[in-house]
Amino acid sequence: MTNELIKITENEQGKKITSARELHEFLQVKQDFSDWIKKQLELVDAIENVDYSRFLFKREGNNATISDYSITIDISKEICMITGIAPRCNEETKKLSKEARQYFIACEKQLKEISTKALLLEKIYNGGQDGILASKQLAEIEVKEATKELNQKIEEDKPLVEFGNQVLKSADNILVRELSKLAFEQGIDIGEKKLYKKLREWKYIMQGSTEPYQSSMNQLLFVVEEKSINTPYGVKLTKTTKVTPKGQVFIIEKLRKEMVSK
Repeated sequence: MTNELIKITENEQGKKITSARELHEFLQVKQDFSDWIKKQLELVDAIENVDYSRFLFKREGNNATISDYSITIDISKEICMITGIAPRCNEETKKLSKEARQYFIACEKQLKEISTKALLLEKIYNGGQDGILASKQLAEIEVKEATKELNQKIEEDKPLVEFGNQVLKSADNILVRELSKLAFEQGIDIGEKKLYKKLREWKYIMQGSTEPYQSSMNQLLFVVEEKSINTPYGVKLTKTTKVTPKGQVFIIEKLRKEMVSK
């Protein structure tokens, strides 16, 4: 179930309700509760004994008698919405109003799903053709729930998978400078110098150098291309570090994960 931000109960009519005082406290509204709730109920055109009911209770500690209101979830959502857009509403209350409204929506969705399952279980228990159909429907719901996180992960990883397939097909080794441009195209803002710094932090590239460690080369993340150049002073051997297609995918993914975790 959704983590309980504000307690939800059920009244005698079977409606889901919550405490207006709890909502007022959660939203951190500075206005006096009695004045605030009366104004909110008026703004949302709430009907007494339909959308809300007033009751008295004794506060723990000083045993003082105070009032509270039981309000339906629909009214709670409307109050959150208008509280969040009120002219004098501060940023914290705006944030909490949105959070509370999303919480109530999520709770309603879960309660609807539970109700649907209960109805299907009843049909299965009664048997017959309806029971067979209900059994299939329940199985479909449970499979959908079980694979929900996996499907979300597949959707989240789709851009990276497509990028990886494209890179691996190219079979081109590229310079670190070119990798920084590739990262930028993937929404990661990192220049050549910062990328070299990051590769040294990860111990893929040697400190004070542009050459990779042997371990990085063993993982097939980098290659060092050597080239002989004829100069007036003889033959000069140059070394150029390049990132393999596997290294490109690996480093872009590592950069993306690091960016998301911040």
